[in-house]
Amino acid sequence: MNICGLNFPEENFNKHILKRKKEGLIKTTEEYVEKIKETIKNADKFYLVRQLQDCIDKIVFFNTETKWLVIIIYETKRILTCFYLWKSSTLEEYFQMMGFDIYLRNDCKNSSYKEVFKNENTKYSRFIKTLQDRC
Repeated sequence: MNICGLNFPEENFNKHILKRKKEGLIKTTEEYVEKIKETIKNADKFYLVRQLQDCIDKIVFFNTETKWLVIIIYETKRILTCFYLWKSSTLEEYFQMMGFDIYLRNDCKNSSYKEVFKNENTKYSRFIKTLQDRC
């Protein structure tokens, strides 16, 4: 499945749709695709995340108003998931609840994150701007 030029592998996409339907968050496949697009387009907070299990850079697009987020593997431009943030009121609170370090670790001895700002001149901020324009 191609969404905004990103790959969301069909098998994973279908699993996520079933899960979001079961949670009562969506009714149709089209609604899930729209949630992904809307979240990317309207995100107002962005994070670079490295998780202990794979140490791969992931970009999180988060809409503070709707509390939906999309996680994308940066290098492969692959969507991992899109979901509603149930468990906490902010994404920072969620990361801390999940045991993430607040600074970005290069050694990946623990999951970590840092906020990325669109006005920075980094490959991550350029990716964010390009993707928001594309969606």
